[in-house]
This record gives sequence, C-alpha cells and structure tokens, in this order.
Amino acid sequence: ILTLLVFPKVIFAARLKKPEMTIQKIQVESLSVLEQALKSKNPFVRSAAVRAAGESQNPVVTPLLKRGSRDAGPMTRLFAFQGLKKISQSETLALAVKTLVKDSDKWVRGAALEALGKFGGKEFRPMVRPFLKDPEKAFGWRRQRHSII
Repeated sequence: ILTLLVFPKVIFAARLKKPEMTIQKIQVESLSVLEQALKSKNPFVRSAAVRAAGESQNPVVTPLLKRGSRDAGPMTRLFAFQGLKKISQSETLALAVKTLVKDSDKWVRGAALEALGKFGGKEFRPMVRPFLKDPEKAFGWRRQRHSII
C-alpha cells in the first residue's frame, strides 16, 4: 500500500496507456484500505496504517493522520505525529501545542516538543520551558532548547 501511495508514477506510468487515471484509482483504493485499517480493533494494524500514510508524504492523508493522532494507542498517535511532520508544518505545530499539554504518553509528548523546537518560534518559549527541566533525559529534549530558546 505504501508503495502505491509513494511511488505510483514510477511503478505504473511506463506500463499503462492512461497512467494518471489508473494512478488516481490506485491511490483512492489505497486510501480506502488505510481508512479501514485505522478502524481495526488491533492497535498494531492501526499504527501500521498511520505509519504507511505518513510515509507517503501525500497531503491527501492529512485527515487520516489527524484521526490517528486521537487514537487510543500511543504508537498510533506517535506515528500520526511523525507523519504529519513530513506533510504540513502548520498542522504539525497546531497538533504539537495540543499534544505537549494533554498527551499521556511521554514519547508522543517528546515528539511534540521536538516539533515545537524545530518548527516553532519564540512565541512557543513559555510553553516549552517547563518541559526542558523535565528529569526524563531519554528524549534529548535539552537539545531542542537550542533551537527554540
């Protein structure tokens, strides 16, 4: 599925008479499969779907990634966040602000802090400062201090 979203022109264009129409059909079908996978009860299936969507770097999957960011599974939320970073800086910042404050998973919060450090400006300093003093050192949060402060 990921291949069909990421490399459709490379794979199919040379072989088909109407490549653009065929590629569009394949992308629609691939998105449909990812949407169904996101509804699965299995958290690994949901996280795989969100990761595949994010790896596509296709803006059409942005709504799917946003839904994935609200998933019950922390890995799904993390993959949604990482995928969104590859597609939209503004959407990533909006999600990072919500995630940093509310998310229960430290890895997801770490990714949010990293995004604020990478994409955010000085207006995010008051929000980020308390997290830089966090004793959890596994995230390299202190490295982000240099990019935002």
